[in-house]
Amino acid sequence: STINLQGLHTAMGDFVKSELSDRVDKPSITGDAIAQYRKYAEGKRAVVFAVSIEHSKHIAEQFNAVGIPAAHIDGETDITMRDYNIDRFREGKIKVLSNVDLCGEGFDLPALEAAILLRPTKSLGLYLQQVGRTLRIFPGKSHAIILDHVGACAIHGLPDDERTWTLEGREKHSDNGHDIQVRICNVCFAAQRPGSKVCRECGHEFEVESRQVKQKEGELSEIDVMQLRRERLISQGKCHTLDDLVAEGKRRGYRRPFMWAKFVM
Repeated sequence: STINLQGLHTAMGDFVKSELSDRVDKPSITGDAIAQYRKYAEGKRAVVFAVSIEHSKHIAEQFNAVGIPAAHIDGETDITMRDYNIDRFREGKIKVLSNVDLCGEGFDLPALEAAILLRPTKSLGLYLQQVGRTLRIFPGKSHAIILDHVGACAIHGLPDDERTWTLEGREKHSDNGHDIQVRICNVCFAAQRPGSKVCRECGHEFEVESRQVKQKEGELSEIDVMQLRRERLISQGKCHTLDDLVAEGKRRGYRRPFMWAKFVM
């Protein structure tokens, strides 16, 4: 069950943290994370990526409450306590280490077996840093377990997808994340590449979806650009607040209605 990200704003290329924290820091989300950990990664060392300090603390409290040893760390944690918790985690005395913007880069623990993604992000770099913590080779470790509760793989693709890196800059694309396709099994929810006919985890056979385009009755008409501009200026002039402008931008189908509204404001 992924988090509803509809209506969240972005800043500096990623979701606004304060809005994101309010959306994800709920018992239902944390409880689901615990259930999936027990189902797929019971007893393994897992790092949780949370949105905020409060969110991360709540996650650790919930895991501890059900008897799974857990701890929280962040950039403001006393360094002695932080190192102590990391050492206990490395030794396996702590099974779940919940963090905020701390274990994504430079966190060196090859024995790490699982990642629990509870922070949605539009940043491919951040996503790869998070999942990459579990992809280090270690004796006796055959694979990593990544529990994606925020639909990150639907936005950024699977962790081991081959990617073409370039200095040419990014092409403009829609914000809905559907330029990368990932097939999700509706039985066990495992993510896999498009075109799969059978789920690689549970063996469920996927239904072949029709790709026919339905034809709709109607005639094309030429747009009167000047008239359209006049109508838009009139409707824009009726907006009195930023929220009114955002709603107007959504009605027009703009990709970034909030940015357009701020510009107009």
